[in-house]
Amino acid sequence: MPSITANPARRACIERIATRFASRWHQGYARGKLKLDPVFDDAVEWARRAAASVSPASILDAGCGLGLLAHWLREHDVGIPVHGVDSDAPKIEAARAAAVRGALSAVDFATSDVRSAVGGGSVFLIDVLHYLSLPDRADLLASVAANVPTRGVVYIRNGLRGKSWRHGITRLEEWFAHVSGWLPGRRFPLPDESEIGRHFPEAQFERTIGPLWGRTPFNSFRLAFVKR
Repeated sequence: MPSITANPARRACIERIATRFASRWHQGYARGKLKLDPVFDDAVEWARRAAASVSPASILDAGCGLGLLAHWLREHDVGIPVHGVDSDAPKIEAARAAAVRGALSAVDFATSDVRSAVGGGSVFLIDVLHYLSLPDRADLLASVAANVPTRGVVYIRNGLRGKSWRHGITRLEEWFAHVSGWLPGRRFPLPDESEIGRHFPEAQFERTIGPLWGRTPFNSFRLAFVKR
């Protein structure tokens, strides 16, 4: 992960994004996430692949929250259209306002259940699956696998079930986010790799799976699938 303290351009990029939000809480959250979470840099490379492989290309950012991924992509000259959806209406309102302040092009946000938002483009699911029941996330993953176009990207970053200390800290962090009201709704067990991977058989999808925790203590993994 790039050094934060040694990279003034990176710090300036993060600050530009953070100050697009009206709320100081949202500004602080954006700074922290963009500084510490390796998913954004990793997702840029997969978004570039999605943009180069499919025409016309688009990304569904399912469970987009404040829409930070769209900002990060634009700051890194990735112009693929992004449609963000989230069931949290206040976050979507903040995402829309920040996108206007940042003059983001080909970006829109909608309040919607991620399970009904799947279309025909690449799909990014970042920290979403454990907020769905097992039947609901199975239905979502099946729908994503069926609808993503040839050469389209399915990018999943999620904590995975395990027995390590990272798993315990991941569950503790999710509990705190729930009781604080930042992530309302019921939490469900973390998925494991086989639960996700069975929807993307190797005969139909290229797969790239590996840890993505960076400097965080969480049991986060990237599971990326490209339709053959």
